[in-house]
Amino acid sequence: MVQLLCPSRHCVIGLAYQSPDGTANPEAVVHLKAMFDLMVAGDITTLGVLKPWCGLCKSKDLRAEDEATVFTTMDEAKPMLDELEREQAATRTFWEASKG
Repeated sequence: MVQLLCPSRHCVIGLAYQSPDGTANPEAVVHLKAMFDLMVAGDITTLGVLKPWCGLCKSKDLRAEDEATVFTTMDEAKPMLDELEREQAATRTFWEASKG
């Protein structure tokens, strides 16, 4: 899993992928950064919904980190990824509602 993290380790965006040999794939970092730039620019279906900083601490110092997970396949990881996605959606809803 490759993630774009601020210094406080808040994840701005992440990408799960299955590595053929179980090691980090440098191309995943390049792909994540390109995808993030497109999302910030509004060049894909998200229409610029992401800002180029951490929504929690406002840091613009974002760094990619690519680490292996305990899962060996995407099918094995899917239930956990789905749960994390639901949790993030709930957190986003809370933060949006608390902005007033």
